[in-house]
Amino acid sequence: MNRRFGTSQGIVANTEAGFYQSPWGTHARLQILTVPELLGGKRIDAPPMGQVGLTFKKAPTVEPHPELPL
Repeated sequence: MNRRFGTSQGIVANTEAGFYQSPWGTHARLQILTVPELLGGKRIDAPPMGQVGLTFKKAPTVEPHPELPL
């Protein structure tokens, strides 16, 4: 936790961190939430947790070689 995040320096750091582009939209790379915001139910802006695995390509399946032991 850092007190400077409530200042203009923190806002500049947040802006300089940039954004992440996902299939679900654009999300800030650095997101600063205060304790009252968290207690009020505010959540970070991120892709849905149940669908995060969809952003990676699935590895191809390979059949084991019949002559090699497992």
